[in-house]
Order: sequence, then structure tokens, then C-alpha cells
Amino acid sequence: MAIGERIRYIRKKHNMTQKYLGLQLGFGEKNADSRVAQYENGRREPREDMLVDIANILQVSTLALDNPNLDNHIRLMHNCLPLKIYTD
Repeated sequence: MAIGERIRYIRKKHNMTQKYLGLQLGFGEKNADSRVAQYENGRREPREDMLVDIANILQVSTLALDNPNLDNHIRLMHNCLPLKIYTD
């Protein structure tokens, strides 16, 4: 599964629109959804800093987005659990 497919899969699991994700990433109102669509369709690949931002908004590890060993939905779901910071 490519990065874009993983972004789409996780975004949909969060019931989030492309436009909402794009706006959260700082894209303008007019092109927010099309920029995310370009990532999801593989026409553009997000830079490392953008990938970190996407992962933070989707509340997953960057590994859930760019790890090539996550080749099926079961493996991916294990990495899509919300990140929590544990403190004593």
C-alpha cells in the first residue's frame, strides 16, 4: 500500500474530509482538498515535514504512513491506534 493510500485509509477511519485535512495542514480554502487528493492519488508525495504534520493531524505514527511493511489493513490498523503519551 502506497503512502497516499494509507493517508486516505486513515483519514476515512477518522471520518475526515480531504478539505478538512488540507485546511489543518495550512492549505488555502480553494485548494485544500485538491492538494490532499494529489497526495492520496500518488500524483505528489509529501515531504518529510508534511508527512509528520499529516501523521500528527491523523493521530498516528509516521510509520503508519510510510512503512512499506504495512501491506494490509490488519497490520495498518495496529499502527493506527491513537497515539497517547504516558507519564508517571
